[in-house]
Amino acid sequence: MAKRRVQPPVFDYTDGGAGTETSLGRAREAFSRVEFTPRVLRDVENADPSVEPLGRRSTLPFVHRRHRR
Repeated sequence: MAKRRVQPPVFDYTDGGAGTETSLGRAREAFSRVEFTPRVLRDVENADPSVEPLGRRSTLPFVHRRHRR
């Protein structure tokens, strides 16, 4: 996915480790801190992911990204 989203020189630099692989190590360390934490536990047997943005019903689920401070 990263290869499709960033410029080839940037991807190649990071993917290749570049020199002492410092940036590669930092990237791995940063991603190791990413985790998914459920905020609410509930029965999802009959979950309805639809929403009503701007007054129109959408059956596609939307993702809310919460920024950490």
